[in-house]
Amino acid sequence: NGLLDIAGRAHHDYGFIIRDHFGDHNASRDHFLRAVEIYQQRGAVMSESFSLVCAAYISINLGDIKFIEETLAVVEQLKFSLTNPDQIKMYLYYLEYMLHFMRGELTDAFQLQRIGRSEARQRGDLQKLYYLSVDTADTLLALDRIDGIDDWAEAEDALAEAIDIAERGVEDNVRAYCLLSIVRTRQGNLTEAGEMLSKARASMGSSPTFWDKIQLSIGERELAAAEKRWTHAVNVSEIIINQVAGKNLRLFWAFALFELAEIYIARGEPADHERTKALYLEALTMFQEMGNTYYANFIERQIHGL
Repeated sequence: NGLLDIAGRAHHDYGFIIRDHFGDHNASRDHFLRAVEIYQQRGAVMSESFSLVCAAYISINLGDIKFIEETLAVVEQLKFSLTNPDQIKMYLYYLEYMLHFMRGELTDAFQLQRIGRSEARQRGDLQKLYYLSVDTADTLLALDRIDGIDDWAEAEDALAEAIDIAERGVEDNVRAYCLLSIVRTRQGNLTEAGEMLSKARASMGSSPTFWDKIQLSIGERELAAAEKRWTHAVNVSEIIINQVAGKNLRLFWAFALFELAEIYIARGEPADHERTKALYLEALTMFQEMGNTYYANFIERQIHGL
């Protein structure tokens, strides 16, 4: 049993390492699922649930809605084998807001993240609170891109909390600083946006992970576009697309195509109209293939508006 515990933990930890450092979400998910199998042999329901939730979290960027739906159903059943089903409540929050996000039900995702953050704060679970806080900011940024938001207070609060947790050594603060940079860019505070990117770079150290580099590039793309440094904005966008396409991170890939299309619209050079349409159509196909009806419909409206 001791050896099984060690093997399960090793596969679980490898899942995070492979995701963060190499961006290989398929291999990462395989490790989490191997951990699930080992924990099932042990009858370790909480550990099994956690590895399952991590495998589902990985599946967001793979664009695999079906896997998340199936995982939610499994974890719902697992809770009945616990003496205290509330132990698994946080995992269910995670899975439910993942599904809402994938389906484009962003307000519902945000509300669940808010509840989850409160629960994690009460429990003193800093790691879950960190992830829920940065994911809250991500959801609000997506909501702003599609519907527009006026009040950034909750995004600012979530990121301040994430940065505070990171500074205690629980997680790194690169993602939080990059997200705060994007919030400042959307607010029109471009000087502070640049300062947040500088803090993110300083936090990366000499061996940045795959996702550190992607998050920084996204922040740079947003700031460059806001400052009308179009060549840099386009170049960084193409780097992001190539990186996430190479790892088959389909949801991220589709959003990256959409963001480049938006940059071409804003730039407005003679050939940009056709470039925009081609990118929208590519993103539309990907969203449709993933079953992301909400995002697909949004892209169709953008195409009709050209």
